[in-house]
Amino acid sequence: MKLTIHRGTREIGGNCIEIQSRGRRIFFDLGITLVDPGGGRFGLGGGNGTSGRELLDTGTLPRISGVYQWDALDESVEGIVLSHAHLDHYGFACHLHEGIRRYMGEGTRRLIEITGLLSGAGLLTTCCPCLTEKSCQYNLSRVRTGDATGEAQVGNFIIP
Repeated sequence: MKLTIHRGTREIGGNCIEIQSRGRRIFFDLGITLVDPGGGRFGLGGGNGTSGRELLDTGTLPRISGVYQWDALDESVEGIVLSHAHLDHYGFACHLHEGIRRYMGEGTRRLIEITGLLSGAGLLTTCCPCLTEKSCQYNLSRVRTGDATGEAQVGNFIIP
């Protein structure tokens, strides 16, 4: 088993963790960062209209092959678990390849959905445009939530 913390060890926000085991990969969170690569305030503007590729080029998005919209999907990726409905944990998930399954608790799913509905054309939409676009609704409809026992299976991984 291998654990990689892509973001979030020397900063607040921007969390992204990967676990690899037996040739399979699972991710936990892909949040916006609270500081830009130069150390200044990043804010909820999410790059102020910066594309995902530009965020990757500037080091704002972590370099992870096979997970972003512009990449060929890495079939070893079982999915991503979004821990809770704070933007520093899910705010960049809109850049993920559509073939990657999203997993979260039902409460988290509802809060993200409500945030998207309430944000309209506001700050959150600027940060992560897919929050209110049709594509986000598609992604939310594909979300798998934990069962009544609180346990979820993500490919070969079991999350208690």
